[in-house]
Amino acid sequence: MKTHFYDIESLDNVFTLCNYKPEENSIDVYCLCDDDKLLNLLNFLSQLTEHIHKCNLNFNGTVKFYNLHDKS
Repeated sequence: MKTHFYDIESLDNVFTLCNYKPEENSIDVYCLCDDDKLLNLLNFLSQLTEHIHKCNLNFNGTVKFYNLHDKS
């Protein structure tokens, strides 16, 4: 049985869902932001990944980012 752990955050202009998949040692981050300029995708993703690793010292996996404005 696969067990995933997730966290949802919702602010006035940003919605995020983070889903940790232990069998893949990865975290999927889904984000919907009213203003994509706030994300500045490459910078945001690198800062997010760094923060996740800093706050979760036992996690050494990958972080995958999905912008929910992107239909693909």
